Amino acid sequence: MERNMSDFEDQEAVVVDFTIRIMARQALTMRLFMEQLPPEQRTPMREQGFNTTRIGADKLLYGALITIATGMKPVNERLISAAINDTRDIWVGTILPKDRPQILTQLAQGQKAVKDREARKNLAAFHAALVAAK
Repeated sequence: MERNMSDFEDQEAVVVDFTIRIMARQALTMRLFMEQLPPEQRTPMREQGFNTTRIGADKLLYGALITIATGMKPVNERLISAAINDTRDIWVGTILPKDRPQILTQLAQGQKAVKDREARKNLAAFHAALVAAK
């Protein structure tokens, strides 16, 4: 596993970058869809699907933060951290307050681990936005 992570780090970083960006937009679309539904159309099945999607998005973000904290090449740290930072407003609106401590803990580990200055700035901006969220 370690060898694969090292040998295919560049490809993994591209996949994580894309997945963060697409999942953020999917989470936003789902949230907007649910908000526009009249109460009688907010069925238990739709609510469950929305919650499952939201939880999956949180797990994806958490996994990306774990990945970035494993000691990647600076270029890959930049790529993934930029994806997180570019979509931070969506993530801040998606992550529930009860889930924020776990994300913040992993984010702090990522901030300690990254070597690239731009990646640190990206993660710091995401951290500030998440802490400021209500």
